[in-house]
Amino acid sequence: MTGLHAVIAGSAHDKASLDALAASIGAKAVNAAGLLDLAELREAMRKAAFAVTVDSGPMHIAASVGTRVAALFGPTAPWRTGPYGKGHTVIRKKLTCSPCFKKTCSDPRCMRDIMVEDVVEAVKKLWPENSGDRG
Repeated sequence: MTGLHAVIAGSAHDKASLDALAASIGAKAVNAAGLLDLAELREAMRKAAFAVTVDSGPMHIAASVGTRVAALFGPTAPWRTGPYGKGHTVIRKKLTCSPCFKKTCSDPRCMRDIMVEDVVEAVKKLWPENSGDRG
């Protein structure tokens, strides 16, 4: 999968950890953590070929502007708070403890057990040349 650039969004608090993620992706990644207001985030999501998110506001923003989403779910329930609309992919591990709706956990397997390969497979389904949609 090549040809697209990654815009990494988050709060200013996330910037340092997301710098490492951007560095691991390379020159095609931009860390915009702490730099985008809501209108700018909405516009970035609108222009995106797809979005990879957790269960969060940006997930709903992406879905609301018609961008396909691959959303990672752990302690929350995608059938309650998942991306609204068609064409989205939920990535989760079906564990007996999930969803628990806890904000903290001593053993967050529900998120930790999601592997990079799980995300890559979900993204392949959303990839513009595989989906027939915008890119």
